[in-house]
Amino acid sequence: MHSQPSKTGFIPEIQGLRTIALILVATFHVWFGRVSGGVDIFLLISAYLMTRSLTGRFESGKTFSPGTFLVKKFARLMPAAVAVIILTSVAAVTVLSVMAGQNTITDAVSSMFYVENFNLQQQATNYFNANQAVASPFQHFWSLSIQGQVFVLWALIHAAAASFARRANRRIRPILLTVFGVIAAASFGYSLWLTAVNQPHAYFDTGARLWEFAAGSLLAVVQPWVRLNTASRTIASWLGVAATISCGFVLPVSSSFPGLAALWPVTSAALIILASGEPTRLGADRLLASTVLKTIGGYTYALYLTHWPVLVFYLSLTGITDLNAAEGALVLAISAVFAVLVVHLIERPAAAFAASTARKRQAKPKTNSPSDASINTYDSAAVDHTSKRTAPALRQAITIAICLLLGGATVFGTGIYRDHREAELFASLQSIDPALVGANAINVKNVPLQSPVDIAPNDWAKPGFECASDDKYASDLCYEIRPQNGSEPTHEIMMIGSSHMTQFTALVKETVGRHSDMAMRAQVAPGCYFHIRENMGDDCAKAWENGTKYILDHKPDLVIVHASLNMSGTNPDQKMQGLEQWVKDVRAASPSTQVIALRDNGRLEKEPLECVKSHGTDAAECESPTNTEMDAEYVSSLTEAGAIWVDLNQWQCPDGVCRPVVGGVPVFLDTHHVTATYTRTMAQHFADQVAPNVSWWPINAYEGEYVERADVNNDSSQDLNDAQ
Repeated sequence: MHSQPSKTGFIPEIQGLRTIALILVATFHVWFGRVSGGVDIFLLISAYLMTRSLTGRFESGKTFSPGTFLVKKFARLMPAAVAVIILTSVAAVTVLSVMAGQNTITDAVSSMFYVENFNLQQQATNYFNANQAVASPFQHFWSLSIQGQVFVLWALIHAAAASFARRANRRIRPILLTVFGVIAAASFGYSLWLTAVNQPHAYFDTGARLWEFAAGSLLAVVQPWVRLNTASRTIASWLGVAATISCGFVLPVSSSFPGLAALWPVTSAALIILASGEPTRLGADRLLASTVLKTIGGYTYALYLTHWPVLVFYLSLTGITDLNAAEGALVLAISAVFAVLVVHLIERPAAAFAASTARKRQAKPKTNSPSDASINTYDSAAVDHTSKRTAPALRQAITIAICLLLGGATVFGTGIYRDHREAELFASLQSIDPALVGANAINVKNVPLQSPVDIAPNDWAKPGFECASDDKYASDLCYEIRPQNGSEPTHEIMMIGSSHMTQFTALVKETVGRHSDMAMRAQVAPGCYFHIRENMGDDCAKAWENGTKYILDHKPDLVIVHASLNMSGTNPDQKMQGLEQWVKDVRAASPSTQVIALRDNGRLEKEPLECVKSHGTDAAECESPTNTEMDAEYVSSLTEAGAIWVDLNQWQCPDGVCRPVVGGVPVFLDTHHVTATYTRTMAQHFADQVAPNVSWWPINAYEGEYVERADVNNDSSQDLNDAQ
């Protein structure tokens, strides 16, 4: 018996398979936080139906225009998708915090134009380790984006294959078999390699997914040649259903998708489709073709669109991370309600509009003669309903245009609103009095939270203006603050090192910003510590090389460098091998230049934002112990070389414990960078250690006046200062 669809082209089992796949996707997202393999089934089905339809069209002698096909396809898909994008965009700026929703505008635009998978790759999103409470509500559009891209590619492939078959007088199926066979083999090999090298990137990669689409197309091409008896179809159908349901429970998806492991759901779906055809007495077709599954199947697309944003918003509003049975059921119920509304209010009316034809009657001018008053004011042609009809293709194009217009306007508007809220929040940070909070309120109980914890990951220090393009000492990341009146600064500070040095520019700016006659320069690069500068790339090597030249030529009054590297926990800080000699060389070449050797900051073991959301700002679960001692011999060698040792760890991590929030101020951007706001609160503690050794450094960091002090030992050759 041929395993073929009915003459109408409808395969009841596919609708049921879609329903099961969607239920798996949604429930695994809601309750298990895992990948079910359901999306892979959707990818195969979409390519199978497309190739089956277009191949049959060619074999029946009908023409195929890829442009017309794609306009019709996207006119059907976009209304529901854009409706959800609009609703999600509006909800994101009202439900999510400003920082939690900072990427939603980009995500919305990427989703609307079917490139969200590329956007997620650029963001280095890990689909498996994502916390849904802080994930993008548009993240699920990655699969729809890949589908949209493949629809375009597949339409062109089918058109080219049909043209070649027509010109060469060849059968279309062998041609498609060859083309999709090559694509499947090449893509599968690429998928295996990329999954092994960078799985999060591979998960969203179109090239790594093409073989799943190609498998669906190959299935459509060879299906008429496959003959299965009733017993084989019965076994294949139940085996396919069992494998589909068990995939997410059995496979280690966190380490193998979308490579070899994706063969499981793809093969499962293929077995069910191959087993389709005439009804069987014991096969799974009775389940898959049931009225319930077929009815739900009509809402699978809309439910896929709605379930993820509903989940993200629910978790964000409630502050929980794991849903119990009742909470998960509520999320699914809400998603289902929105899906039904989207289908009946958006999807089906839009489809009816796009598929219909418009009739325009041509009116005859009314006569001015009273005697003609009883005559019909329309001519006979109008009465006979002769009319101009608007082609469905035009209405489909109009549907797409309306979707893009409404979606674009909404996203643009919500973007303006979100930017306004963000500007207000960051402006409020500047109004915080650093002398009363953070490191200056460690022992003060119940200090109100000065700013939302959500904005902490974006509270980066702004080191100043970029160095001039013709600055011969500049490196990749080079910043300056100069006196605004263009005069020569009375004192200049030079900072050089890693991103940890960048964060401490906020501390220096807290003082420099109050004295318009001071200048500051910073040359930094990621991970750019002195002892590993040659191993961290050209940007780091250049930062130290050009920065050192600047110091020797311009002789700034003060140079600040990191003198240790805290890698984790309570392990001792790494020492900067060779830094002592560098300090000696700088001091010998420029005796007036003083050097501060700054100890590296502590670290957290857990991401602060996620931990605070789960446990609260004062939870012990979010605390991390840190090393409180520093190698005294190493510190002595630096001070003997002429450096001033400065250690701020006791004010960043009081009592040897690092916390996400101290004194009402978020401390960490992530696990190892300090927020600009908290760094500002350490300015006085920095001054307490620096001012006794640098005569011009203000004793009171938060006051605008300072005087040179003659009783300060400026040669920097002192023993360990009191702070050590």
